[in-house]
Amino acid sequence: MLINRLKRSGIFVGIIALVIFSMSSMVTATVKESTPKDGVTFTANKVGSMKASNIEYVKISDPAGNCTEIWTDLANLQSRSDSYDSEGLQNITIVKEQGRRVIVIGNVDGKVDTTTWLIPDKIASENKILLGKSIFKSVKDDIKQNWILGEEKTLNGKTLLVYRTLDVDSETGLPIARHDSLTRNDKKVEGTLSEIYMSPSEVPENLFDPYPNISPKEVTAPFVDKN
Repeated sequence: MLINRLKRSGIFVGIIALVIFSMSSMVTATVKESTPKDGVTFTANKVGSMKASNIEYVKISDPAGNCTEIWTDLANLQSRSDSYDSEGLQNITIVKEQGRRVIVIGNVDGKVDTTTWLIPDKIASENKILLGKSIFKSVKDDIKQNWILGEEKTLNGKTLLVYRTLDVDSETGLPIARHDSLTRNDKKVEGTLSEIYMSPSEVPENLFDPYPNISPKEVTAPFVDKN
């Protein structure tokens, strides 16, 4: 599935703990203002809007209020991931330069902190390939190849195909919910991840540059390519 595909890409190793989730009405909206645990306001404002051709959007959440939103620009080979917990937006990870550069924006010691690094060439090459592939298609292909279709059920007037623990919209062929065991406080409990996959018609102009007035600190990549 999507989580496994992203984990295979080196840009997400040790950077994004992907439990992804979404809310359809927020696709073209700005990143919401939130206050992290130390009380510092962490906001990324919308600047204008632009057509979102070739941009795919995914949002996945769990019952505890944790979620991740991901925008992938298939044309320009870049992506953005926003991670939230129950208290709001906690960090933003942006991958640019066709998968070679990572920018991480977060709250460190009471202030917005931005760092950036270049990743090893071999991993960057893999990222470039992955960023150009449709997440939607990858998810659909994975369902067809690796999941066993069970019953059908109806929710809010929609027919859902149930693949064991996965509920799939019969019209789009994409998941809307995943029933699985989640780890909370080191204990496994049953829970449901909510999933939404959408192609937004518009996105903020600064989607991949939400803090244009902040210069990221250049650091060494926090991992190495051992291959």
